[in-house]
Amino acid sequence: MIGFVLETGFPNTTIDTNCCCIIKIIDDTHHDINMTVNIFVENTRRLPIVAAIGNIIQICSVVVKKHNEEVNVVLNKRFFSFALYNDKNGDVLKLYHVSFQFNLKKKIRCS
Repeated sequence: MIGFVLETGFPNTTIDTNCCCIIKIIDDTHHDINMTVNIFVENTRRLPIVAAIGNIIQICSVVVKKHNEEVNVVLNKRFFSFALYNDKNGDVLKLYHVSFQFNLKKKIRCS
């Protein structure tokens, strides 16, 4: 899944000592509504660090679910991976943050 970051929250600790953050994105399949991505990981080092609203996030190993007209992205904390890009240069995407399990062969290619 590839989308533009619309909003990001600060990391929180959950009851079971996991870390969590919420990112709202919009992609080309649900362009009229945003999607909430709830990310749960074992520690804050595994969370995506979004540099700026409007950056592009690529998330792998996710399931999109709709509940009461709200679209949520569900991911498995053991297997999901992400890459963050900025496009400040206009037509060139620059990869600036990637999870350790992200397969760089799957990164976005622009021509």
